[in-house]
Amino acid sequence: MTTVTPERITSISASSKTDVVLIAHGSPDPRHARSIQGAARRMAIALGRTVTAAFLEHDHPRAEQVLRAGIADTAVVIPLLLTAGFHWHNDIPPLLAQNGSRIALVPPPEPVLFADAVREVAGDGTHLVLAGAGSSRPEVVTRFSRLADRLLEQPAIASATVALSPRDVPDVVRPHSTVVPVLTADGVIADRIRAAAATSGARTTRVLGDTRGFADCLSRLVGELTM
Repeated sequence: MTTVTPERITSISASSKTDVVLIAHGSPDPRHARSIQGAARRMAIALGRTVTAAFLEHDHPRAEQVLRAGIADTAVVIPLLLTAGFHWHNDIPPLLAQNGSRIALVPPPEPVLFADAVREVAGDGTHLVLAGAGSSRPEVVTRFSRLADRLLEQPAIASATVALSPRDVPDVVRPHSTVVPVLTADGVIADRIRAAAATSGARTTRVLGDTRGFADCLSRLVGELTM
């Protein structure tokens, strides 16, 4: 049995038979599960392999159940935790340590990986507000700032401002802004972002997790591991 921790990423010789497991937080709001399951379906089509959505709480199947149910001999596990916070450090490692499969644990994807997906969902928007779920930790600020910097490399993007939580949106949004919820799933937090943007008459896009570009970015990440 292999013990996997965020500090010790275990690599595997993956193949087309390798399972992929997306681990999300979970929510009482059913939209959350629909978003994650939709991303899993899109990835399964793109990759031609089994992709399972699992959840830490509220929704089913639970991550613990999926990892104990006999996934393939090898597995790529992707925590869909863009802020890489408590659950990444405290909940994920014990789950994987109990599983006998050889596991490639992918660190929570950096938001910068989804720059193409942001551009896709923003359409012709040129003044972007990147809205997060809420965190003031310095490492989260850095993660979102890297995404903003990447977007500003595109001539069509005039500005890219970070709002780390819904309550920060009114401080930076303008009527001409396009607000992009940088979230893995729809739900209550996305509603709060929409409401905050609406106070200034700004347009809010779909959440990132509901876009094809989001699934495509994750599929490329898996492809790099399984080449």
